[in-house]
Amino acid sequence: MESARAIKQVVRDAENQEWVHDLTNKMEENVVEAYDQLGEVQWPIRNVLHGSFMGHPLHATVTDVPTGAWTTAFVLDAADVLFDQKQLAPGADAAIAVGLAGASVASASGWADWKHTKGSTQRTGLIHGLLNGAATGFYLTSFILRKTGLRGPGQILSTVGFGLTIAGSYLGGELVFDRLVGVNRAEPSEEPAEFTPIASVDDLEEGKPYRFEVNQVPVVVVKSNGTFYALSDICAHLGRPLSGGEVHDGCITCPAHDSTFKLENGAVVTGPAAYSQPTFDTRVNDGYLEIRSRHVAD
Repeated sequence: MESARAIKQVVRDAENQEWVHDLTNKMEENVVEAYDQLGEVQWPIRNVLHGSFMGHPLHATVTDVPTGAWTTAFVLDAADVLFDQKQLAPGADAAIAVGLAGASVASASGWADWKHTKGSTQRTGLIHGLLNGAATGFYLTSFILRKTGLRGPGQILSTVGFGLTIAGSYLGGELVFDRLVGVNRAEPSEEPAEFTPIASVDDLEEGKPYRFEVNQVPVVVVKSNGTFYALSDICAHLGRPLSGGEVHDGCITCPAHDSTFKLENGAVVTGPAAYSQPTFDTRVNDGYLEIRSRHVAD
């Protein structure tokens, strides 16, 4: 337990270094500028990089490729060096190549997600990205050396790269499990189980989002084209309230990071959200809008 606390403290000390603050601000500016240069084409690209099209963050999926491939290369290199299994050398080289291909996608998706983090989480994410970027550089150099006949130096560099990959993976776990980056912040609720009145329909204006709490569940209600819709007010992306957002074209856009969801079913229209927004059943009864959980069977 003491070692775990010591590692956590190292992470805290690293993220609070002045150069990390400065570099974080600079990198954020560079990512924003890169998006701006893409113009309108940035939106489909961002949806792919965030994983909005698949209902799950892309980054968490593709990081398994370089990590698994480079672990394979490490094992094959160890067998080559320790047990003189030279026939395994081509397999190690191929695994490094696969890892490099996967790392390019993982890097692009990671920086896309990183753009929407803030504070200490963003600084930890920067260190995570720098470690993985350095690992990729070592593996790329290793691959080149191997192909020019310098297998020994190449194996040394890939071993260093593997150590950096493990360190980067640790910080990846820190971001997901401690900082909740990439997790669904708006899990479907079983409450309210029965239709529950929340407001007079006369008090609900067209196209304006309203926040209510029903059995301690935050809900955003919108009247659009005469139809009432209710969604979780906790944005699935990073937990910000949707009720401060803009309603347009049958959708609502989160004011924090511009994730857009369909009012009808909560489906993601544009990211960075990867998860759909939970929705509720609605009905009008005696002039009052009533809602209930969509997960309760009739």
